[in-house]
Amino acid sequence: MVGFGDVLRFDPGQISSIFAICSAQQATCSTLGTTLGSLDSLSTWQGDAADAARAAAGRVRVDIDSYGVENAKVAAAARDCFNEATALVRDARSVQAQADVRGFVIDPVSGAVTDLLWPSVPGWSPAERQAHQDAITEITRRVAEICSRAERFDDDLAALLNAASGGIALTADGENPDFNPAARQANQIAAFRSLYGRPPTSENDWRVAEVLDPHSYSPKNNGVPPQISVLRINPVPGQGVVATGLFIPTATVHGGIDDHLGDNRGFDPTFDPEDTRVTYVVDYETGLVIARQNPSATADGTTVRTGTPRVRASQLDDGTVLVNYDAADPLAPPGTAEAGWSVNGQTIITPGEGDGGGARISGNVTDYPSMETYQYLPDGQTRVLHTDGAGDHTSFGPFLNLPLHHEFGDYDRDFEQFPGETRVLGQVGKAPTGVAADTTPLGPVGDPPAVPGVR
Repeated sequence: MVGFGDVLRFDPGQISSIFAICSAQQATCSTLGTTLGSLDSLSTWQGDAADAARAAAGRVRVDIDSYGVENAKVAAAARDCFNEATALVRDARSVQAQADVRGFVIDPVSGAVTDLLWPSVPGWSPAERQAHQDAITEITRRVAEICSRAERFDDDLAALLNAASGGIALTADGENPDFNPAARQANQIAAFRSLYGRPPTSENDWRVAEVLDPHSYSPKNNGVPPQISVLRINPVPGQGVVATGLFIPTATVHGGIDDHLGDNRGFDPTFDPEDTRVTYVVDYETGLVIARQNPSATADGTTVRTGTPRVRASQLDDGTVLVNYDAADPLAPPGTAEAGWSVNGQTIITPGEGDGGGARISGNVTDYPSMETYQYLPDGQTRVLHTDGAGDHTSFGPFLNLPLHHEFGDYDRDFEQFPGETRVLGQVGKAPTGVAADTTPLGPVGDPPAVPGVR
């Protein structure tokens, strides 16, 4: 995770050296490899970009000085990352300066804002105290926004470094030749615009853009794209975005025949959708449900494949959304999903009351993998709605726990509001008891269906 202190220390000028090398098209492979591996301000940066920079030190892109098109792609992405980093550092320094003037202390790791004097200042009126508290709240919000942007920049920079050093292909098989895998930000803008008809502007827009991006940037995915589907629902203004990530907490798991790669992480309110097996979000501001299944890869890197999840949703008049999902590992032995070894469940998100009121979630889900749900409100607040650790944190977790389900939250009461149908006996593990009827399947991004009654 990238901290506020990391942003203050970062030197955008180091990215410009990549741009200069590729723009001139005069560098040797070894020169570029050395540059990628020696970004000094990433030495203490705890993020994907730092991992990519360290890997680049021992990896050379053999064709970087031979193909002008590929040089141009890296240069374009480097320019975007430079601009992104410059704005990020500028805004972080501005916030730090405002905090310094007021005597606030910003924790460089957590981003927490404290005031060593508060509330010991004597003689303040209630209005003055409230204004002081409002200033702390506003700086806290701005710090949180910068840290969120920094996480996104970290992923953008990692994509640039992986593409420049050969970790991911610059010209992927079957891709449009104009596609630039190094330019993650530009690709997300295009993906968001294709559905929303405009570029992303808010932090929540960018969160949705990450989910919609139809490309893979992690080297383990070998350029294999995710599967993305969308459904239109009625908006509930003030509820922001609710995002759920289903992820494998270990580095590898047994997949029946071969070992498969996991996501190798813990709970993270700023998680990258690519660092999950399945992600689905409810954009309450616009009225969309979006689901994404990422590629599965064998541990030896020889096979990468993406499954097609079955995701359906329904919505009540008060905005409550039910999501039913079933996603299988495409690399698992034939018949395992039909026998109950798939990631499946049903969650119900109930909006909060009033503008900006917090939502709540309940569900009936498989005991594996780990699950996390966060609500990102329009005012910048992040609320943890649910975290649920995998039933087993060993490589045998899927085998032992996928056929089993458990409930959380006030699921029975929430589900009673929906018309339901009971699971057929014998379908062990395939779906929780009481699968909702009259749900609508998610469809293609280019022509998304809608739940009945969408206004």
